[in-house]
Amino acid sequence: MPDLSKVSISSTAATVVLAAADTNGKSNRLHSIALTTNGANTIQFDDGGTILSGAHTLAAGGIFQLDTSAAAGIFSSADTALNLIITGAGTVSGHAAYVVS
Repeated sequence: MPDLSKVSISSTAATVVLAAADTNGKSNRLHSIALTTNGANTIQFDDGGTILSGAHTLAAGGIFQLDTSAAAGIFSSADTALNLIITGAGTVSGHAAYVVS
């Protein structure tokens, strides 16, 4: 079983790389993510240009949690990064875990 990699998140409106692109034909699978925000934000996942999820709106003090460990989950394409796109006025903070396979 592949090892879990973890990343801390603390960002305002930006694209945050959750998992860097692999160059060996592998993809990144989001295992879990937990976020909170101190302002109104929208988050979305992509893999360097291809949108992988709908937009998730968070109000100030809002929480977003996703555990895909037992489901299909969110995958990047082979050899691409897995990104979190943040828009809005607040700072989004939290952590994510992913596997490369």
